[in-house]
Amino acid sequence: NSGGGSGGGNTSTSAVEGINWRMEKYGQVTTLLLKSGKANTTMTVAGTTISDSGKYTITDSTIKFTGFGTQASVFSGEYEYKLEGDTLTLSRPGAICQFKKA
Repeated sequence: NSGGGSGGGNTSTSAVEGINWRMEKYGQVTTLLLKSGKANTTMTVAGTTISDSGKYTITDSTIKFTGFGTQASVFSGEYEYKLEGDTLTLSRPGAICQFKKA
């Protein structure tokens, strides 16, 4: 990690880190916790919870996920991210994930 300022992003990375994010979609609940470069997720469908983890890097307005297993279909590659109030939106072509503060 290099020192220095936080570049041209409109939110500091700490604004999305250390928070339990929660998304409900199609009857499944996904949680996401970003902390110190490590991302932890759970996905609950029909009462069964699957946990996974990987790494992330934040650059300006993008988050890049790597190293996920069972949830790599959602958490892999780069997303544009936007933080508005209690809502974190991750978007890329063909996919939009909206998380709320849990």
